Amino acid sequence: MDNCISIKNVSFKYDELNDFILRDVNINIKKGEFVCIMGGNGSGKSTLSKLINGIYELKYGDIYVDSLSVKDRKNILDIRKKVSIVFQNPDNQIVSTIVMDDVVFGLENILRDRKKMERRANDALHKVNMFDYRNYNTNMLSGGQKQRVSISGVLSMKPDYIIFDESTSMLDPFGKKEVLNILTDLNKNYGITVILITHFVDECLACDRGIILTDGVIKYDGDPRNILSNEDFLVKNNLTTTYSCRISNTLMKYGLHNNKDIFELEELVNLLCQLNLRM
Repeated sequence: MDNCISIKNVSFKYDELNDFILRDVNINIKKGEFVCIMGGNGSGKSTLSKLINGIYELKYGDIYVDSLSVKDRKNILDIRKKVSIVFQNPDNQIVSTIVMDDVVFGLENILRDRKKMERRANDALHKVNMFDYRNYNTNMLSGGQKQRVSISGVLSMKPDYIIFDESTSMLDPFGKKEVLNILTDLNKNYGITVILITHFVDECLACDRGIILTDGVIKYDGDPRNILSNEDFLVKNNLTTTYSCRISNTLMKYGLHNNKDIFELEELVNLLCQLNLRM
């Protein structure tokens, strides 16, 4: 169980009067993976993220982070050093009016050397392309920029695993694309294990592995692109396909293209232009 997050037979309910939100969930996430956990409202995906980080107390099953059990409350501080969460609303995570002060805020609890703090903060801001904004007022930033500041604050703490819990749901398409590009860069170029929790199925295209949760039960775990062409399955699991997926699936249905990797809007525009030229 070294260098991984191991979720073993996990079930969860808020109290004895409620039904189980998660039911016998088993997932193994290796170091360096980029995993997307998808599900509709009430599927249990956000609950799972809070169990991994020790925010919720686990009673049924167990979760290990690099061999540390979340059920042992003595491990929680060490687990939170390894696993950080970026939440849905960046305004709820930003605590300072100046970007640099906000990124340094968490470091002040673990470091005393101001120069070390600034080096870490500058490095984190560079990784999310926000270094040039380090002296800006956070209230003057766009939603996407605020989310990047939140990410840099987490990065400065140097976690091994980062969970992004619906982190793009409040962003416009441009801001969403910006953040997804950063997640890909953090995973591919810096080796950070990324767990993306979302109800937007198109976001799984950025990931290596897709997991679908429905009513607290795993319904799929594998290559995310294999499920995008199965619209009936997605609808059955309370997930809605995007327009680009529908266009791609329709083109495949009529034999106009046979590449199951084409789901991105830009790729489809190029493909449609090519088809138009042939006609």
